Amino acid sequence: MRPQPPPPAALSKHHLLRIRHCLPPVWLNAAPAQDPSPPPTSFFFPASLSSLLFSCTAERARFPGEQVHARAVALSLGAHPSVLPRLASFYIALGDLPAARAAVEHAAGKARAFPWNLLIWGYADRGLWGDVVLAYARMLALGVAADRFTYPSVLRACGELRDATVGRGIEQLIQRWGYGLDMYVWNALVGMYAKCGQLEDARRVFDGMPARDVVSWNAMVSGYASTGMWGEAFGLLQRVPGANIVTWNIVAAGNLKAGNDGEVMRLVSQMRSSHGPGLDFVAVVIGLKACGRNGCLRIVRELHGVAVRLCLDRLERVECSLITMYSRCQMMRFAYRLFRTCSVRSMATWNSLLAGFAFMDQVEEAMLLFREMTGSDVFPNDVTVLTMLSLSARFGHLCHGREMHCYIIKRGLSGSNLLQNSLVDMYSKSRQMAAARRVFDQMQCQDRHAYTSLILGYGMQREGVTEAL
Repeated sequence: MRPQPPPPAALSKHHLLRIRHCLPPVWLNAAPAQDPSPPPTSFFFPASLSSLLFSCTAERARFPGEQVHARAVALSLGAHPSVLPRLASFYIALGDLPAARAAVEHAAGKARAFPWNLLIWGYADRGLWGDVVLAYARMLALGVAADRFTYPSVLRACGELRDATVGRGIEQLIQRWGYGLDMYVWNALVGMYAKCGQLEDARRVFDGMPARDVVSWNAMVSGYASTGMWGEAFGLLQRVPGANIVTWNIVAAGNLKAGNDGEVMRLVSQMRSSHGPGLDFVAVVIGLKACGRNGCLRIVRELHGVAVRLCLDRLERVECSLITMYSRCQMMRFAYRLFRTCSVRSMATWNSLLAGFAFMDQVEEAMLLFREMTGSDVFPNDVTVLTMLSLSARFGHLCHGREMHCYIIKRGLSGSNLLQNSLVDMYSKSRQMAAARRVFDQMQCQDRHAYTSLILGYGMQREGVTEAL
């Protein structure tokens, strides 16, 4: 005997009451006395309800949309193929995913794959990967057959969750139901196995693909790069037909993360050659970071020239990287000059130069820049204040540290645990234990970093036995 699917999830009592409240009197079979005639029948066609829901979705009009939903339920059209997807899209656009799921599940076996695909996409778009897999399982439990548009999102969720077991089960279903010829499904399988670290399975699927596109190659190359298999990644990169710049950037970024700065520079050099794909701002930033760690000023200047020729030097990411790398190369004069020529000084550019002064232990220059920043249209954030507090603590500049403390209180940043820890550390290193203890006692969450800073401060003043305990 074939098992019966579980009963559909009913709409919550709150949701039903809300829908009923939205119903006009005529829709509740209680026509007003002044107009006892029912509304025109043509208004209740599914196409009309679908169009109304589409308009409500575009305008994010919740109350009118719930009125249309109520009418669809009253006419038993909530599960209609042209109405249910619109209902799901409406609630997803509002961010009300529980209501979207309740509407889809309420249709039970009448629903097709399309509304479920919309629901799964809504979860995936918000990064709710566990809910993606649960919605897929519920879809199958209700007897709704998945299609080729379902699997890419579900497989991506398996990859993000690092759940290769569920992914293998989905691969078996794909092979059984004959969706293996779809390029999107193939690419999703390769990406899922690569993210899960199952590179043998990823390569098996990759080699079995009847055709490959750029996404396929990128997924396989990034899988090798993410596990440090640089030989395989570079060997596969050489085989990519017409490899684009994204593939090269993936390998270069992986080498940068692993600390292979020499390999990064070799890849950037090959990208610049006549046979390479050229450089974009991502490649320039990767190359600059590799140079900055080695303090190679010559290559930093060379990449700066490349950025100018390619009109990339005015991009925020490139400007910040150049300022940071000139600072790492102990060329603050160039970093400061570049900062002054920035067309738009964003929070990131201010913080980059401040971090450069902190790296070079130039306390007074950093303090002058901070004061200039407070008078500009960009207000310092937590990162800015943390940089200044750590610099003040390192050199015992109590006056600058107190100025930062006043700014924290003035800007209402006292709730940040990181800033509170930095204040305790700054006062402790400045031998102001009464102020450090006062900040410590006011903290909402006293973690081990705060305790460590306080104990070290008492130890510096030989008060470790009496006060630290």
